[in-house]
Amino acid sequence: MAGTYRHQTLIEAPIEDVWAIISDPLTHPEWWPDVVDVRIEEPLVEGGEYVRSSRLLPFLDAVEAIWVAERLQDLKEARFRCTVSGTWAHFSVTPAQAQTFVELETG
Repeated sequence: MAGTYRHQTLIEAPIEDVWAIISDPLTHPEWWPDVVDVRIEEPLVEGGEYVRSSRLLPFLDAVEAIWVAERLQDLKEARFRCTVSGTWAHFSVTPAQAQTFVELETG
């Protein structure tokens, strides 16, 4: 069983800008290395599902899976989980003057 990964960073951007990027899976292919494509049929809300294509290994084709937005607490936290593998990603954001502290945990 794979373990968890945790990372914290300070981003030189206001919390609203950071939140708009991490809470919207449509932006994930732009910055999340293994995410190839995301398809959402309606605006994503807490409990909503979307299809995410990921390339887990460089020599394999991308794999599609249904993900759910388990938690979307505006300007605070976002938690996404794969309904197939149980893989999850949890983002917490905190304002730090004109910057944003972000904590990511995946497992």
